[in-house]
Amino acid sequence: MRKSFFGVGVLGLAVSAFLTPAFAVPDRPIAYITSYGGAYDVWRMNEDGSVTTELTSATPWGVLCCAPAAFSPDGSKMAYVAGITEYFIMGMNSDGGSPTTLVQIPGKNVFIGSYSPDSTRITFWANTDGDDEIFTANADGSGVSQITFNSVSDSFPDWSPDGTRIVFTSYQTGNGDIYAMYSNGVSQVRLTAGVSLESAPVWSSDGSKIAYTMGNNIWRMDANGTNQVQLTFTAAVEANPSWSPDC
Repeated sequence: MRKSFFGVGVLGLAVSAFLTPAFAVPDRPIAYITSYGGAYDVWRMNEDGSVTTELTSATPWGVLCCAPAAFSPDGSKMAYVAGITEYFIMGMNSDGGSPTTLVQIPGKNVFIGSYSPDSTRITFWANTDGDDEIFTANADGSGVSQITFNSVSDSFPDWSPDGTRIVFTSYQTGNGDIYAMYSNGVSQVRLTAGVSLESAPVWSSDGSKIAYTMGNNIWRMDANGTNQVQLTFTAAVEANPSWSPDC
């Protein structure tokens, strides 16, 4: 599964209120970010919580604690963000090894989105011009392309299972809504128009539905924006949903 979770599972979804670790593939290890060694680094554990292994070292750059790692769908690669005043998208094999710099970004608010379904490209968002914009790049860091150029924040990109579209959050109407576009950034379509911030959209594995956060709860809709259904109703903060691989 491209996305990740930490928290309570709900109706084939998982929910996180804070930072999100990442699954490689089902029945395989989980990557997460921890300061256990004194600095933020990426670690790996078995899905039952056993056998923890440090994958990165904080030198020469610390891992950005609030930017989760992302696994490629084939489970072979992992990307994460490191840096202090200048940021780097780093890549490495999912079982460890020496990380390589994929993209160097002279900005802030850098976050990994997801890998494309064929594991050949990644999405990320970064603030390089005063607001967040969405980018794509090849999995080796080449071919970086900015695909949104709005004068407002665009963030939380997630690749559709067929690789043709990307769903994301945008403030084009001032409120933070869910949009979809082709993977080259064209034909942006607004899918939601809620009264609260709508963010962190993720496709179901069959591409028919999208889960997302609105306010402090998890919602679900069809991929074209219809049939919007609220799934959680607690007073707690419930955010950053992720579909299970069989949904």
